[in-house]
Amino acid sequence: MMGRHNTIWIIDDWQSCQTAEHLWGLTYKQYTVVPLYTESMLVAHLESTQQAPAIILLGHLPGKHNQLRLLHALKAHDGTSLTPIIVLTKAADTAYLREAYALRANACVEKPSSPEEYIPLITLTCDYWFNCCTLPAHITASI
Repeated sequence: MMGRHNTIWIIDDWQSCQTAEHLWGLTYKQYTVVPLYTESMLVAHLESTQQAPAIILLGHLPGKHNQLRLLHALKAHDGTSLTPIIVLTKAADTAYLREAYALRANACVEKPSSPEEYIPLITLTCDYWFNCCTLPAHITASI
């Protein structure tokens, strides 16, 4: 079983990962960003890490990758099953959102199209999870 740590996994396209990682230290110095912009990077990271993230921001990976399939796999994995997963959607498609919540997404947030809007949205989202919620990572760390 994975231990818990103050990391945030951002699973998204390369540009979004780089933008978030570059600007992250200005706001959340106590958290480490792990950018994962291909499915193979995610699989390798799941296999090699002993520390589950505090939260996962799940965007769309390029190519044929299915966001809902990745959500299902992450929720089924022992190390990340309790980790809050925030799904970054491209549109407010009711059927898609319903399916994401059925697969145990903790929240769905519409992802902005520009990097200038991306960081404030992610900051607001993380403020909620870090400052208003008791995260499973913090509960498991004390056991």
